[in-house]
Amino acid sequence: MTRGQARFRTADGIALVVTSVVGAGIFTVPAYVASLAGSSWLILALWAAGGLMAMAGALCYAELAARCPRGGAEYVYLREAFGDTVGFLSGWTSFIAGFSGAIAAAAVGFAAHLADALPSGFLGSYLRVTIGPLTAAVSTRSLVALGLIGVCTGISIGGVRMGRIATNALTLCIVGGILLLACAGMFRPAGLATPAAGVVTLGAASALVPIFFTYSGWNAAAYVAAEYRNPSRDVPRALIGGTLVVTLLYVGINYVMLDVVPISGMASSYAPLAAMGRALLGSTGSTVVTMLALTALASSVCAMAITGPRIYVEMAADGALPAAFAAKGSVPPPIAVIAQSLWSGVLVLTGTFEQIVTYTGSAIVLFSGGAVCALFVLRHRHGRPRTFAVPGYPIVPLAFIACAFLISAASFRYQPLPSLLGVALIAAGVPFRRVSHAVAVSRTA
Repeated sequence: MTRGQARFRTADGIALVVTSVVGAGIFTVPAYVASLAGSSWLILALWAAGGLMAMAGALCYAELAARCPRGGAEYVYLREAFGDTVGFLSGWTSFIAGFSGAIAAAAVGFAAHLADALPSGFLGSYLRVTIGPLTAAVSTRSLVALGLIGVCTGISIGGVRMGRIATNALTLCIVGGILLLACAGMFRPAGLATPAAGVVTLGAASALVPIFFTYSGWNAAAYVAAEYRNPSRDVPRALIGGTLVVTLLYVGINYVMLDVVPISGMASSYAPLAAMGRALLGSTGSTVVTMLALTALASSVCAMAITGPRIYVEMAADGALPAAFAAKGSVPPPIAVIAQSLWSGVLVLTGTFEQIVTYTGSAIVLFSGGAVCALFVLRHRHGRPRTFAVPGYPIVPLAFIACAFLISAASFRYQPLPSLLGVALIAAGVPFRRVSHAVAVSRTA
């Protein structure tokens, strides 16, 4: 970047983490956790444990980002430690599922929540679209999802300054909405029943899997590491600060929820946060939760539209993608952003985003674990870093690697076919890498 260009600050990185993490999960996962853990204290302990897992990953990525102050996060770390092929497969997976699939899922979720908030049938119609000899029926919900992706694409193309403004504003809305509900619960009028403690169930530990996925996005600040004012200082602060903020929000909102909604009610509710809002503020509470859900889902799309293309920029810089994807200045070129958004749009229109995300979910966790494994390799090669070092090394990275392995193993154990299909999708990146590399070489020849 040249002098005078906009750059991210620590607060901006924290906002990126918050907007990436707080999505649909917090509105639905508490019901699943309550169905497995019948005790209030155990539910809170599980959410705190999920935050500790995410913090362990954030601490490891903080050292990795300080060592490799480039964008792209695990793509760069895996490539530096284990070679071009492993790094490319990580970037390939991010494109086909990790970012594009997650963007599609969040955008469709936004459209669904908006449809629920509007009069019945308002977003339930279909439009017939004809392109040459082909005619297709496109739902108005799909168009809303595509519209959101388009807006967030424009924000990403607009550069660092526009991205900072958008994510910071969305973060304030998210934190403000959750604090409003928390304060309403803490200062609620007398007469609302406090739930019984419940009974601890043996299967409670399995709730850590969806909880950990609800914390997904804790590493968002590392994807734009090259664009901070002081990467070795700002990236660790952003990763740690953002993860801490989200953990406090998640544990706090669950604490209030447990004090307002009986555990049995949480377990049987599709939207326990909405049930809490209604119990506290009536129809106003439902409106607040709906607006909070829409903001959270839109913020997830916005954050991923900003962070994802940084991976493809770094891949192009290494010759793994054509030069058109390489940065020319302080922001990714439009093609890097548009390519990701177009694939997200295809997943929305075909309805395949759920399968893509399901197939590759365990592999994405494994890549995160692999990136933390890279920490051991880089320490062996270059010694302890001078800027930021993981506290509690090697226990903290080993704990994160173990969690990542167990989550992936559980996915293969209980969803073997989707997991194997995910492996096949990732393996498809090998021939694509050869073609892409050949194109890149021919363009530079």
